[in-house]
Amino acid sequence: MLDSEGFDKWAELFDEGALRCDDAGEYPFAGYRKLLGEISQRILESGAEDVLDLGFGTGTLLKCLYDQGVRVWGQDYSAKMISIAQEKMPEAKFFRGDLRNGLAEELRCRRYDAIISTYTLHHIPDEEKPAFLQSLLPLLRRRGCIYVGDVAFETREELQRCREACGEEWDDEEEYFVHEEARKSFPAMRFEKFSFCGGLLTLESPVLTTERLILRRWEEAGWRAALGEKPEETRIRPMTIEDYDKVYALWLSTKGMGLNDQDDSREGIRQYLLRNPSTSFVAEEGAEIIGTILSGHDGRRGCIYHLAVRKDHRRQGIASRLLEQALTALRAEGIRKVFLVVFRNNEDGNAFWESQGFTLREDLSYRNKALMEMLRIDT
Repeated sequence: MLDSEGFDKWAELFDEGALRCDDAGEYPFAGYRKLLGEISQRILESGAEDVLDLGFGTGTLLKCLYDQGVRVWGQDYSAKMISIAQEKMPEAKFFRGDLRNGLAEELRCRRYDAIISTYTLHHIPDEEKPAFLQSLLPLLRRRGCIYVGDVAFETREELQRCREACGEEWDDEEEYFVHEEARKSFPAMRFEKFSFCGGLLTLESPVLTTERLILRRWEEAGWRAALGEKPEETRIRPMTIEDYDKVYALWLSTKGMGLNDQDDSREGIRQYLLRNPSTSFVAEEGAEIIGTILSGHDGRRGCIYHLAVRKDHRRQGIASRLLEQALTALRAEGIRKVFLVVFRNNEDGNAFWESQGFTLREDLSYRNKALMEMLRIDT
């Protein structure tokens, strides 16, 4: 892979080279114009107001959106490419950084109607792609989408055939998406082919995916025809800091919670979500939050905190759904083992965790040490 200086040297020639390759119908940019045009059209038709581009290069795609009044944000590895793009879009907010090391904090604190990445994510190793994409989902607004345009294939066999056909032109340092493999982590991911080597992967926000699934089930069950309206459904979606007030109220009303005025303050939870942006969830009915779970990891072990379901919604499987969503997110980030702490006198809590396969360790002594004064809040 080129280093940042290599990308800087390539910056001036990138657009010309990509277009020439597309005109010739050659790897890796065959279908380039059509692919970028399709992404731009879908974003504009969706009414998107804020868009994040990861690896935006010289800003070819973003400029189309910027000129239509869309607020654009981005991160790229090359200072030269950022300079070229900034000159085209003076009001855009651009940050420099290697995506393999994560997003700039200023970008992680915002929410977007669309997140796009074209001909960039092949620099992320295949085994790291699921966790990277998972980390982007909480940054989407309710009806947001991730669009990945790149060299991509439906099957590993198609990739291999293209590799053989390209011969020495094939770049062995780049790792391309294979849709059938990516769907193991993201079953709702869609793939559309734009050329023999190019394709578009689309991943909707968990909320939108869930709504589509529920709507399909309603239609299959004849709800619309029978009732003329939709029944109330419980949605599981990623937690954001905007949920804090409702979530904290739920924790305070739940017996057996161990809270404190530092870790569980708005700022404490904000820091936790920044560090673990894709592994905490809420259960929602309409505008009401009726369940929540915090989970995260240190790169080695996962930890679960504050699983709670409102009293009038218990015994409906909501806690199990929240737990499964959190465990799925942790697995996607490579976590193999999870732990949690439950008060010994919390009989309901201990019974639940036992039923979920969490074994009691009687060979350990739990110890901790406060590094600052904290006010304990028991519920």
